[in-house]
Amino acid sequence: SETPFIVTDISQYESIQQEKIIEKIILDDRKKPFDFSKSPLFRLNLLKLSNTNYKSILTIHHAILDGWSGRMLLSNVHNTYLELLENKSISPANT
Repeated sequence: SETPFIVTDISQYESIQQEKIIEKIILDDRKKPFDFSKSPLFRLNLLKLSNTNYKSILTIHHAILDGWSGRMLLSNVHNTYLELLENKSISPANT
């Protein structure tokens, strides 16, 4: 099944308007149910705020990720991001 990955460019708006758009995206996403007959049980929104600033919104059904593993996932994503910023190569074993 295809990963639900949405990219939205809101860089043309001022920051106050961007925050309102982000709040609406989050509220709308929370109202959208997951279909257990189809995978995956997560959605990812990437919002472009400027040429150098992005915000990601990851919605995951609790059936596939609990609090403990969620912290591990975010820590791993963060560490990988920092390595990429330093132009270090990463391998699937480190991700």
